[in-house]
Amino acid sequence: MNRPHLGSDFDDFLQHDGLLAACEASALKRVVAWQLERKMKRRRISPAKLASRMKTSPPHLTLCSEGRAVDLPPKDRNMPRL
Repeated sequence: MNRPHLGSDFDDFLQHDGLLAACEASALKRVVAWQLERKMKRRRISPAKLASRMKTSPPHLTLCSEGRAVDLPPKDRNMPRL
């Protein structure tokens, strides 16, 4: 038997425990927040200015860094082009 991997993969484990959808949603939010932070730094846009452009309050727009919670406005809002 020359099988490099035994057992199921991590996605199967998460799905079995009912955590796959939540983990994927969290990962997606973190990636979007990370991309948004990079673009904001590149374009020198402050979080307050971005919140103003998105017609939301700065506390509502909490960007993820170092594993903190991510709170982005609902997807159906029109995101301004940066």
